[in-house]
Amino acid sequence: MRILFEARSIYPNKSGGIENYLYMLVKAWNKYYPNDIIMLNVPIGTKLDYEAKLENVEILIDKKYEKIISLYKRNYLFRKALSFLIRVFPNLEPNLFGLRKSWVKFLDSRSDVIIYPFQREKFVHIANRTIFIMHDFREWDLKNGERRIINEQIIAIKNSAAVVVSWPYPYKRLIQLFPDLSYKTYEIPFLYDEYDSKVTNNGFAKPEFLYFPSANAIHKNHENLILGLKLHNDRYPNLKLKLICTGPIDPIRKKVIDKLVFKTNMNYMVEFLGFVDRTEVFKLYQNCYSVVTSSKYEAFSGAILEAIRFKKPVIASAIQPNVLFCEKYNLKLNLFDPDNPESIAKCIHDLIVNYPIHINYSTSGFQRLMNINSKNTVDQFREIAFKIKSSNEF
Repeated sequence: MRILFEARSIYPNKSGGIENYLYMLVKAWNKYYPNDIIMLNVPIGTKLDYEAKLENVEILIDKKYEKIISLYKRNYLFRKALSFLIRVFPNLEPNLFGLRKSWVKFLDSRSDVIIYPFQREKFVHIANRTIFIMHDFREWDLKNGERRIINEQIIAIKNSAAVVVSWPYPYKRLIQLFPDLSYKTYEIPFLYDEYDSKVTNNGFAKPEFLYFPSANAIHKNHENLILGLKLHNDRYPNLKLKLICTGPIDPIRKKVIDKLVFKTNMNYMVEFLGFVDRTEVFKLYQNCYSVVTSSKYEAFSGAILEAIRFKKPVIASAIQPNVLFCEKYNLKLNLFDPDNPESIAKCIHDLIVNYPIHINYSTSGFQRLMNINSKNTVDQFREIAFKIKSSNEF
């Protein structure tokens, strides 16, 4: 079977969780089904980065697109002329910037099934060969959601051969919005990486730092988390904890957060490491006192799932996606109101006072989530892919 991953907007070392999701799928697919042919359509200039991270895959880049980008960057007159043409004829843009019909047709001709791992990709491939992955309904649920993206997602949901969601909340939303498409809708939970059991057995750690693996987008709610930690540390100076954050950094948001850190005198208690390699992420999971996620919006927090895989206690926002996930898998988490720093401070203190109890929660969760692994994930994807391939052969 020939599988194409449409990854033209996923940049290594920039895309965060979605990059890790793509790597997990591709690596596991190669590991368990080595006879399948895996191809990736990737952004210009990323071929070497992808080759360094993934083995036994064919990295595809539109050469004509690559030439246009090269001219665009080097030639001022060409750049001005191209910008003018796109303003006058907007329909030219897809052909000039990576979505030429002939290139898309070439990719389709080489593929039995096309997988969209990133839901913000423009839907361009043969519909009856595609698996569209809808991670969340952020654009739909937030006030500033882009209508253009929502419309594109509606097209993809309606026309694809199958739609995959990863968690109970987005699955529920999808069925509510498109009940007539339930026959082709699947919930397939995922893990970012394979785990060596040797690195999951050290839940107990020194009370030094909380770990928040997340980009610093506004809905991640770093401000209230910092204010809650400040309240806790001021009240219990002998129980102070640091906060370490990893993930892609938006410089404008970083300035806002830095001002708050300075204003609250938390300079030495909050650290942003930016985008770090997964081996460093593993070390932070191993050594942290607890994983925290203060987000006001998630489909479900991958940080929670990975924390449990490392048998680490979790303190998290009491948002519906997290609550629904806990109900489905019978998990106990220490949840707080993400809009209330006081609630966060109390949750942190409860974590410290009742640490062995929270370790037991995460250890029990580890056992309950054993079946959420890359083998089961890929098996389910491949079963769908095989159905699509078979239906298109007749």
